Amino acid sequence: MTRTAFLTTLLAFAGGTAASAGTFVPSPILEDPGVDVFNRHVARQTVDRDLFSGPYATAVIGSVDVYDIFPYLEARTFEVVSDPGWNRLLYGEVGGALKEYRGTDAATGALSEPKGLSTDQAGRIYVADAGNHRVLVLESRREYGTIDLVARFAIDGLSRPQDVAHSDRGTPFDASDDVLYVADTGANRVVAFDLDGDSATLRATVGELGSGANHFGGPMAIAVGRSEGVNTGDVYVADAHSGRVVHLVDQGGALAWASEAPLDGGIATSLDVDHRGNVYAAMPQAGRVVKMTSSLERLASTESGVERPRDFHVPFVTRTDHRDGTRRYVGQGAGLVVEEWNDVSGIRLMKLGVEVKDLVVTGDRDVAASFTLTDHAHLVADVLDETSGVVLARQELDAAPGAQSIRFASDDPASPLADGTYTLRVHAASAQSDVSGEA
Repeated sequence: MTRTAFLTTLLAFAGGTAASAGTFVPSPILEDPGVDVFNRHVARQTVDRDLFSGPYATAVIGSVDVYDIFPYLEARTFEVVSDPGWNRLLYGEVGGALKEYRGTDAATGALSEPKGLSTDQAGRIYVADAGNHRVLVLESRREYGTIDLVARFAIDGLSRPQDVAHSDRGTPFDASDDVLYVADTGANRVVAFDLDGDSATLRATVGELGSGANHFGGPMAIAVGRSEGVNTGDVYVADAHSGRVVHLVDQGGALAWASEAPLDGGIATSLDVDHRGNVYAAMPQAGRVVKMTSSLERLASTESGVERPRDFHVPFVTRTDHRDGTRRYVGQGAGLVVEEWNDVSGIRLMKLGVEVKDLVVTGDRDVAASFTLTDHAHLVADVLDETSGVVLARQELDAAPGAQSIRFASDDPASPLADGTYTLRVHAASAQSDVSGEA
């Protein structure tokens, strides 16, 4: 294999076939020759080097163009991975050469312990440059399948920031009102900056050392809420010492403390939000990735198959339909997991799906069911005759994740149900991938 094999494996989420039911469905990083995880052992075999001291976070810049003539569909995706141990970013495009950014030749200076990453629709990369106590803003210059990262400016005056999150504030592709949120870990606070071209202006701060409301003890990760792909005013912060996720609301001049939820299992070093607003937390000490609703109700977690995950990233791409001139910023139905880097674990791919969990059915009078749905989905509930398997009654609805209930009333004049024995089948088709669940 050539040196491009590394990024080819990372970006395999763009294709693939339907998977079995599940909230997190492991998928091969490289289907041929069947590589499930890109780790140090695979790197040595394929590119004859370790590649990383220890990858920490990843970000994706992608575009999909749709035409009414050949080539009809054109997709380009670039990957950036931070490596704090070797003070660099590794980046490139599928099918292109790998490059590194260290910053040693830039006016802004060399990177030092780069940690969390974020991107915007213009393809800028925001780097939590922890060892330099700043955020570094890089421009991605893309042309004909090549990419270069160029430093634009730095946001100084911070204290070992561990993570960053960009917000379009509900107006994608309009940078005039964009905001950058920073988990300013060493100062035990969250900072918001208004972005304006090549500068940033302090917008709001919240937090000081402590464990109650408006206090943090080492905020490690930060993410911005979404609704149908565009950002909301919701900001999520993972706090290390209190073991919780905090929900803030950006009210313009202030960050208001809205709620909090405990994280069972220790520190979360990464938060991310998918197209529909579900929140994901990577928890290395607990060895799992946790999925929550936008109101921080726990939905599911990876019970196995990941090793000390440091980052979970849902890629977004800009989809331009040249047939009607529309543009959308679209979340993908998969997530990249960055694990501890060794000969067994490294970088994995998981497709996002749906489960019907904890199904409880009652049928003394009405036929009813309660259950938990782990993703936005189209639900089909059927009552079947126990003997013939014929569907006697059906309900269909689009449902949000969380607690759900369905009831077929026996006193409904339109109902064909009488005294007898029936089977209730609930099928859920995920709204964000080709994965479905049934109970």
